[in-house]
This record gives sequence, structure tokens and C-alpha cells, in this order.
Amino acid sequence: MRDRLRQQVTRTRKGQAPLTTIEDFIRRMPKVELHVHLEGSVQPQTLLKLAKRNAIALPADDFEGLRAWTTFRDFDHFIDVY
Repeated sequence: MRDRLRQQVTRTRKGQAPLTTIEDFIRRMPKVELHVHLEGSVQPQTLLKLAKRNAIALPADDFEGLRAWTTFRDFDHFIDVY
């Protein structure tokens, strides 16, 4: 696996200098901000189950209540909820 990665690292792309180190390869890789994608990724039913299993009180006890809770009025409300 490491040899295969090393071979990929040494290949060049059109208009780019060859990658000579793993650090160069990682530096050039596209990045993603995971925190941007977490909100809304948990289904309401899953959130309700997890809260019940872990004895955590939520501001709502059913699907409709959770939907109302997570319908954001503005950015400040979003920050307050999360």
C-alpha cells in the first residue's frame, strides 16, 4: 500500500511540479470542512432514540417538535440551537 501511494505521489499533473514527498501530496490534496456538513445529518428519529437511550433531555419529544426546533430563523438562532 505504501509503495502504491509513493508511486502516486511521484506522478505529475499537467502544469504542476512533481510531488516529491508525502507532505507535498497531502498539502495539495483537496480539503473539506466537515463541521459545515454535520448539521442536519442526523435524522430526527435517530436523534430521539439517542437522546432517550442516553437520558438526555431535548427541547422536543417528537418529530414535529424537533423539526420546529431546527427550523432556523436566522444565524443567531442557528448558533443558539447548535
